[in-house]
Amino acid sequence: MAEPVVSGEDIEHVLTRWPAGKVLEVSSDSVGTINWTWLITADSGRYALQLCCHSDAGKVQRVCDLITYAVGAGQPAIQPIMTHDGSRYLEEDGRLWLLSPFAPGFQTDRKAMSLDQDRGLGRGLAKLLEALAGCPESLGRSKSLEVQVDQSLEKIDRMLERVRAHPDQSKYEDYALHRLTGQRQWIEDHADATTNGLKELPFQV
Repeated sequence: MAEPVVSGEDIEHVLTRWPAGKVLEVSSDSVGTINWTWLITADSGRYALQLCCHSDAGKVQRVCDLITYAVGAGQPAIQPIMTHDGSRYLEEDGRLWLLSPFAPGFQTDRKAMSLDQDRGLGRGLAKLLEALAGCPESLGRSKSLEVQVDQSLEKIDRMLERVRAHPDQSKYEDYALHRLTGQRQWIEDHADATTNGLKELPFQV
């Protein structure tokens, strides 16, 4: 997706909708991979300003509500700051913005992840799922459990083609090809399998 054209004046104008105060410094965050992010230093502290990569206000509201639930359940989630109007996000000129407190710490390169860090991620995920056990289903993203064999195989074939066409083949591409090929074979071998009974199982966000 093409990066949007956002000027320093745009950012300063948007930030006036929050109680951040005078903007002292703005820098682009090169680590984020989903939304566009700028790191803000203001006279009231440090923040992360995000411009959502989509324009679905309902989705952003659900994310904010889900974070609020997680925070209430004792999870260390970063909750977006309320605007002067009392909203967790700003909608302006067809764009959706979020302002969050700056999260201190560091981000480890995935190539340098240790086994202890991997285990820590697993434990953190388990604690999060436990905390969200009573979360309203409306805050989650519903998925169909129906399996369309032909469509699944076609999608995997498209993904395989894209991975094979990648100009910089590495161990990650090898891993992706191995996983996709295995999944394709499994679907072909179990084409008659059904999801009967799964819908009756408990659902959790």
